[in-house]
Amino acid sequence: LDLALSHDFDPKVAELSGVELITLESVKNAAPQSTDAVMMQAQSIVERAIGEFLTEQLERTATDAIVALREHTHEVLEAEMAKVRSRHKCTAAAEEVEFALRHLVRELLHVPTVRAKELAASGRVAEYIAALESLYNIDQEQIKTRAERRKALAAAKNRRALEKKRRRDNRATEQSCHVQPNLRDSAAG
Repeated sequence: LDLALSHDFDPKVAELSGVELITLESVKNAAPQSTDAVMMQAQSIVERAIGEFLTEQLERTATDAIVALREHTHEVLEAEMAKVRSRHKCTAAAEEVEFALRHLVRELLHVPTVRAKELAASGRVAEYIAALESLYNIDQEQIKTRAERRKALAAAKNRRALEKKRRRDNRATEQSCHVQPNLRDSAAG
């Protein structure tokens, strides 16, 4: 079996009785001729996956702007709901109003979210950000500040989760250290 690109054997080896020489070339010759079609199909699948990946990466450039619009809209919603709650207290009517408004906000944000991703995928996220500034007075600096705040909160949450896991692991280690001497004592006795 010689799978090297350059042959590093004596070709007379193939003439020895009981020896079947297998090389990359013999494997290629033995393979079905439909290899070209299969290779083209595989290449097409890979190219399509690369295209989808690159599109997703471009769409993600709009994430901070999308989130800024959603946060802005939810801040307005929360301010309005605070007014409703102060007038109607915690009633079924207030809950229904809140449910309806939250549904309305989700519906209203759907198309701008989809458009943001489409614009980003075509390299035009700056147009979306300009529209946010014109329509909602959300500028690039606010988008950046909101994104940094979200990232800092996520990092703090991750640190707390890691610290909690570390404490849990330490307690488990301490408990196993206490159990092992007891087992030795009972085995010795």
